[in-house]
Amino acid sequence: MVAPGGGVVGVDLAPGMIEVARAMHIPSARFEIMDIENLEFEAGSFDAAICGHGLQFASDLPRALRESRRVLRPRGRLAASVPVTAGKEAVWMRLDSVIDRWLPPAPIASDQESTRATVQDTAAFQRAAIEAGFAKAAVELVEETVPWQSAEHIVTSFMAWVDSASRIEGMDAVRRQAMMNEAIEAVRRDNPGPIVTKGRNHVLFAEA
Repeated sequence: MVAPGGGVVGVDLAPGMIEVARAMHIPSARFEIMDIENLEFEAGSFDAAICGHGLQFASDLPRALRESRRVLRPRGRLAASVPVTAGKEAVWMRLDSVIDRWLPPAPIASDQESTRATVQDTAAFQRAAIEAGFAKAAVELVEETVPWQSAEHIVTSFMAWVDSASRIEGMDAVRRQAMMNEAIEAVRRDNPGPIVTKGRNHVLFAEA
């Protein structure tokens, strides 16, 4: 969409994610290992910034927002989504019941508690953006339906998410496969075909 005169830069802290992105060979795009709290770009480098389900991981949310504001040109825009905590659907509860039998409790990132509390509150999230220097900011609740092809599809994806992956790391391949097989069978009992779940997100729209 930006070619031929523009470009896109994608950043992530995980080298593996950058490797996957680079392997896609997207024209007019490059990908760099970088911390959103310390963006290695000059001020006013971009017309727009997008962060999909990433700000909730920032240990210092004000700093991450200030960095987004700094690298935007005047009237540049930021759009950032974060998942909203809600009552779990039956499929996720069934998955958790299997995973929790196999794995230790999920680690708690204490340095993210303030961030996660802020992004769960629309007024606090909006206020954080204004305090970071944005001229305008609004936060919307966006609900979505998420289709999954099968029990295998949802379990495989679930295992790759950061909260699950951090617990699975170090598990040998045989035990991991056995856990996945049990989880797939547990989900399939109530969902033998395609599955649809619902997601709730707060989306910040801010203008420099």
